[in-house]
Amino acid sequence: MALIFLSAYENIKRDPLGCILFLLFFSLSIVSYAHSDASTLYERSLNKFQDHVNQLSGKDFVFVVLGDSRDNDRIFKNSLAMAATFNPLFILHTGDLSNRGSKKELEHFLEIVQTTIPDIPLFVVAGNHEIVKGSKNIFKQIIGPLDYVLDSAKLNIRVIVLDNADYILKPQQLDYLRQQLSSKRSLNFVTIHIPPKTKRWTWHSFKEGSADFMQILSDKKVTMAFCGHIHQFDEDEIKGVKYIITGGAGAPLNRWFFPGDPVYHIIVVKVKNGTVSYDRIKVQN
Repeated sequence: MALIFLSAYENIKRDPLGCILFLLFFSLSIVSYAHSDASTLYERSLNKFQDHVNQLSGKDFVFVVLGDSRDNDRIFKNSLAMAATFNPLFILHTGDLSNRGSKKELEHFLEIVQTTIPDIPLFVVAGNHEIVKGSKNIFKQIIGPLDYVLDSAKLNIRVIVLDNADYILKPQQLDYLRQQLSSKRSLNFVTIHIPPKTKRWTWHSFKEGSADFMQILSDKKVTMAFCGHIHQFDEDEIKGVKYIITGGAGAPLNRWFFPGDPVYHIIVVKVKNGTVSYDRIKVQN
């Protein structure tokens, strides 16, 4: 950079206007680069998602859901690499990508994502391990918003992400959920980190707001709901809605006291001719 300014200084007498314009352009480039470098994972992924949707020739696509990747980089990298083989439109991470939500941990997560799947959009749900001791702002600055919607009119799909990392869905979040589901989309997916309290998921689940949450999903005929938090694969149908727990992307597996299957895995969701199917794919340990 010093050489650039030295060259500009030496040439300013010969072409002052040209040199000034060059320096102005160079300064704007630096600002632009700094701005893009400071954007969140959500913002970068949203741009990629929109580009990928525009490039689709039809309405058939695949996306991948995985979660709870903390504590085991090797399994997480294997999970991302496995996901990439399905050429997904995007990847949805159901939370707990870190232990304490520190800036260092989140940046390490971003490094793995960037080196393993640089061209695939990845959207994250806030987990309870990210939202600890005031780390919520760090998450928002590096990863992105806590409650948000991924939407495509072209594909007739909407993915609604809600933060329940504090074991609660607040009334305003439930109102937000109702509002987002009031718009017409044939495919509606809802994602939270902690599963609702049910007869099957009696603990390690959230209670406050869960009954209203499940009723809204039923009333609006949501296509599918995804959760993490429990380090297994599990599934259930609640009031006509399929719920999937996917917490097997690296965190220590819950081998006892839970009804699901303690296995490292990803969920591959396929949309073909408007019909949704999914597969659980094991990830090598």
